Amino acid sequence: MTVKSPRNQRQKKASDWGFLRLCKRYFRDSGSMYFKQRYNCYFREIPPLRNGLIICVGDDEWVPWLGCIDRSVARLLPGARQIPLDFDGWRVRELDAWIWLMPGTRIVGCVIDLGVFAVTEFQKPLLKRVPLP
Repeated sequence: MTVKSPRNQRQKKASDWGFLRLCKRYFRDSGSMYFKQRYNCYFREIPPLRNGLIICVGDDEWVPWLGCIDRSVARLLPGARQIPLDFDGWRVRELDAWIWLMPGTRIVGCVIDLGVFAVTEFQKPLLKRVPLP
C-alpha cells in the first residue's frame, strides 16, 4: 500500500510514516548524553550529537560518531548490529555529575553504514557486561 502526499507528489510506503514518526520522537526525547572515553593519560569527552569524531569500535574498525539513539528506533534500523563501546563514564546533562562504569561493563552501541550510535532507554544508556581480559 502506498500513500501519495499532496504536497510533493512523491510516493512513500505506509511503513515509512511510522519510521519518520519514531525518528521525531527520538529527537524530542533523546535529550543530551555525554560520554567519557579514556586515552592513555586523559579522558576525552564525547558530546551527545554528531560532530565529526571518529570512534574505534572492535579491533581495528574506525567509524564516525553519530550520537545517541533510542532503543525503539535502533531496532528498526536496517543492517544495524550491536557492539560494546569502550566508554568509561556518562552523564545526562552538562552540569550533572559523571557516572563511572565498573570494570567489565560497556555501553551498548549500534553500528550502521554511516557510523555508530550509543543506545539509550529512558534517559540512561544500555549497559552490557563483558568478560575481563
